[in-house]
Amino acid sequence: MAIETTGASEEIIRQILALYFDPDRGVVPKQAELDIKGLGKVIQFMADAGEIKSPLPPPEQFIDLQYLKAAGLQ
Repeated sequence: MAIETTGASEEIIRQILALYFDPDRGVVPKQAELDIKGLGKVIQFMADAGEIKSPLPPPEQFIDLQYLKAAGLQ
């Protein structure tokens, strides 16, 4: 699907995805960790781009920890 969406070659898509899924890079959380500060930055970026308006919602509004708690990870 990424090839069709972006028009990039399979090799380029594989290289891009490797950046995200390489465990040494720490992009994808190992234990479903959440970066609330990072989510706050995403919300701010969306506001800067005009996608959402003030007052900006707090990041905690979008986080549901019940599954992490049930799994004993939080």
